[in-house]
Amino acid sequence: MNDGAGNFIPGIGRLLDGRLLAVYSVGPTGQADGAKIVYKTSSDNGKTWSVATDVITPTASHLYSDASVAVLTNGTILISAMNEAVDGLTFPTQVIRGTVNNDLSI
Repeated sequence: MNDGAGNFIPGIGRLLDGRLLAVYSVGPTGQADGAKIVYKTSSDNGKTWSVATDVITPTASHLYSDASVAVLTNGTILISAMNEAVDGLTFPTQVIRGTVNNDLSI
């Protein structure tokens, strides 16, 4: 997936309806201040992908990286990502929990 920006560290899961769900970090020039987590879906096993949609955007002087995804048997989506301070000193992991609605809101 190339959004014309610094994409890195994807996680991919299969939704209950069969689509693939990819979550990954995207920043202006890679792993830099402001890198956020986005998702895309694919209904053709990864040949084509939807437009990226934001999952979470960091606060100032932080970035998100190392995204991973799990889809539970009840359809709940768990996305984990490292919320890193740009100074490189803080690395707490954050878990985002959601479900797939008709519009795939997470």
